[in-house]
Amino acid sequence: MKKGVSFGIFDTKLDNLIPEQEYRGRFQVRRPDERDQLLLPLVVIRDINQDGKVEVLFTPKTNDDYNNPGLYCLNWKGKSLWHCRPGRELQFGAHVYSPEYRIFCLELCDINNDGCLEVFVITGHMIQSPSQLVVLDCLGKVSGEFANWGRLFDISFLDHEGDGKKEVLIAGVNDEYRAGFLALFDSSNIKGSSPQTESAACKDCGAGSERYYLIFPRTDVDEILAPDKESIESMQVLRNGQVQLCTAISNIFFILDSQMRLLDVQGSDSFWLRHRELKAAGKISSELNDAYYEKLKKGVLYWDGTQWTSTPSTNRNR
Repeated sequence: MKKGVSFGIFDTKLDNLIPEQEYRGRFQVRRPDERDQLLLPLVVIRDINQDGKVEVLFTPKTNDDYNNPGLYCLNWKGKSLWHCRPGRELQFGAHVYSPEYRIFCLELCDINNDGCLEVFVITGHMIQSPSQLVVLDCLGKVSGEFANWGRLFDISFLDHEGDGKKEVLIAGVNDEYRAGFLALFDSSNIKGSSPQTESAACKDCGAGSERYYLIFPRTDVDEILAPDKESIESMQVLRNGQVQLCTAISNIFFILDSQMRLLDVQGSDSFWLRHRELKAAGKISSELNDAYYEKLKKGVLYWDGTQWTSTPSTNRNR
């Protein structure tokens, strides 16, 4: 797609757009790429407002990831219905960060069972750690916004209370703790920012409204392969209501029940292979046994609104 070429009949007016094939690979639903990494949509065609006609939601992307104009909603004729450009100036710790955010992906879900679809947009600062989840209603009005110190990599939805209403799950990395995280929100109350120490806390957003915020322990394998940080790369809500999380570097699985209580930690074949190679090279000395995984289980921490605890806890200040 070159400058002046329309998306349908909508002109993006942008140079250096990514090839059309890349949009096709990130169209409508999440899917793995050739390296088995999760790709979430950049383009979705759905009837989001119950008018009986489909709308097109898309975010133009350039090869250098700059000049990101935000998210557009078009009607079936290509007319712009609304436009949202997420991102605003925010202070984290002693530093103020510009409103230059790029959109990584979007997901749609009818979270309040009214037939209309809410739009969930995952964004990240162009250079530094701040990221945001922005929630829009079908008319493009912002109904929720949460800032995290570190990237957001996945989003899903879970009927946490069994009442027919879906809660929102996000996962990624918390850069201050250099580890993967998972947060769960009431769908009608998404605001604030991630729990951080004073040096990384968001001064403009206030405390987060998350019901749960969990940090996951690192392994000796990922500490060697990626000393900087580990993350939760993807998650899956299973048919039995359990939540399965997968880490990016070590490729281990944390499995939780619908109440966010840890049930199990499992190593993948690739984790076993990497552990064996590092041990053979004399870089680690641990044994992959029950005690190894029990130690990881005890390393999962919950934010209770005041402090981190290994006891499954909700955020009392939400």
